[in-house]
Amino acid sequence: MILINAQNRACSFWQGNRKKVRPMQGPIKQMMLRGAHGRPCPICGLKMQHYPNTCIDHSMPSAATIEHVLPRSLGGTHEGDNLATICNGCNRARGMVYSDLKLNVETIREYIAWLFLQLENPEKASLQFPIEHGWFCFRWRQMYGMDYNPQGQRLRIGRAGKRRALDMSASARSRRQKRGI
Repeated sequence: MILINAQNRACSFWQGNRKKVRPMQGPIKQMMLRGAHGRPCPICGLKMQHYPNTCIDHSMPSAATIEHVLPRSLGGTHEGDNLATICNGCNRARGMVYSDLKLNVETIREYIAWLFLQLENPEKASLQFPIEHGWFCFRWRQMYGMDYNPQGQRLRIGRAGKRRALDMSASARSRRQKRGI
């Protein structure tokens, strides 16, 4: 699904011009969830687990879930390019961000752009959309009692108080040639 089409669809749905699709069921859903078992979540890196015939609740952050990139609550469908598998923790936190925003056409467009970018590049999404990322981290912390820190990303606090990923080890940084005069 192309971002601009998703944004237009979401705004049209929000204005009452479209109906919400029913929840996803059937063999395709089960096949996607089984395929996600043991893979890392594309957002946080947590190793996902498939729990067949189990009701998933908020206490199971590593459970594999189906994510509608354009949410059903904004007119998303069950088309293949609108579906992804992510961990339950990220799925719930992403959904709660929508309820935290002051809704108008512009915030819906930004929210949809953040949803798309977060699946592709979570670090870039956090820098480009700090409000949505802040609500996401707040909800993650609220649900699981720990800070959101993607596995595989080592973060440090910079001089301006912002977090940024380290791109090399400490020994590599010490061997790097100093630039300047």
